[in-house]
Amino acid sequence: MDTAIIIEDQKLVSELLKGILHDELWLEVIAECQDGISGLEATLEKRPDMVILDLMLPKMNGTTVLRQIKHHLPDTKVLAVSANFTPEIVKVLAENGVSGFLSKSESVAKLKEAVSHVRGGGVYYCPETSKLLRDSLIKVSGAKEKTDLTKRETDVLQLVGEGYISKEIAGFLDVSVRTIEAHRSKIMRKLNLRSATDMVRSAVKLKLINP
Repeated sequence: MDTAIIIEDQKLVSELLKGILHDELWLEVIAECQDGISGLEATLEKRPDMVILDLMLPKMNGTTVLRQIKHHLPDTKVLAVSANFTPEIVKVLAENGVSGFLSKSESVAKLKEAVSHVRGGGVYYCPETSKLLRDSLIKVSGAKEKTDLTKRETDVLQLVGEGYISKEIAGFLDVSVRTIEAHRSKIMRKLNLRSATDMVRSAVKLKLINP
């Protein structure tokens, strides 16, 4: 069973999340933490597969916690949860390798969708954060950076940046999943990336996510 840590300062919310993750999504919650420092310490010690991370935390904010987690445990998936996302925060989180965004105004069904999508290797954007990220990119001036990616590799990187997993991308481009995985491997080699979250970060920096 995959493992998860919940970093959330509201005990009731944390308990509700724990029940859903364990009973409906088969995730073993190995720690619940009410502040950023204890959450980071528990994550570095226990090395979970996934972290559910509130952004508004005492002692250390969620953005700083994310940076530290991804620095020490780059393969750990982090789902950021907040009642108040801004374009700046969404862009910073994407650039620092977050695996998903979920607004606290969303339903339990959306929580389960987000967790399942992230576990499958995708990056999840709730509608609010998808729009905010695009809005933040509109304001960035200058041309796209040049890479040695082919047109098809650029298309694949853009779709990964928009949160799609390989099976979905294969369907969009009418090719096999194996072909998409080969493209992803070439992209990661050319851009010196390690994971899907690194690919999203590159898609943001290269301004491939269209408004």
